[in-house]
Amino acid sequence: MTYSNFTTEELVKLLEERDEEIQKLRNKVDEIAIIDETTSLYNKSFLYKALGYEMSRAQRSQGYLSVLLFGINNFNAIKERYGEEITNIILVQIARLLKISVRDIDIVGRYGDGEYMLILPDMNPNNGNVVAERIQRLMDKEIFPVESRVTLAYGIKSFEGESVNKLINLAETSLNLERKDFNR
Repeated sequence: MTYSNFTTEELVKLLEERDEEIQKLRNKVDEIAIIDETTSLYNKSFLYKALGYEMSRAQRSQGYLSVLLFGINNFNAIKERYGEEITNIILVQIARLLKISVRDIDIVGRYGDGEYMLILPDMNPNNGNVVAERIQRLMDKEIFPVESRVTLAYGIKSFEGESVNKLINLAETSLNLERKDFNR
């Protein structure tokens, strides 16, 4: 394209349009970097950053912060039996349930394969359990595209000054204990 035939105003307009296109592409790249492709929830990398931020905020304000981890019981068996397409439908259904079960200030993300994390600012552990129980009741009512019942185990941990990794490890331990009880 030859620009010699354009006026200065036309060139400026072209540059502004290109800048807008570039900004839209940058925004899309930023979104892709923090969003899980399957569930449209935040991804694990973003969850770690958000949790660090919320922990700092809770420490400054001497407020509460709870972390809830959910895991689909028998996830690998479901995945093997029904395949990726049906498994993805289940993941999206659960993501939707989680999003409608929390406040606007809560952060919901996909933590792993069949696992989700909820970051609950300004929420004490008792209220975190209320949220988990509400989600469990919604799961009981949900109809999934499989013959067997789809259930979630959960682990909860409240922030008490530990590091991000330690807080997550404690929530994972709580989740794994419930999964062991489920599998008995």
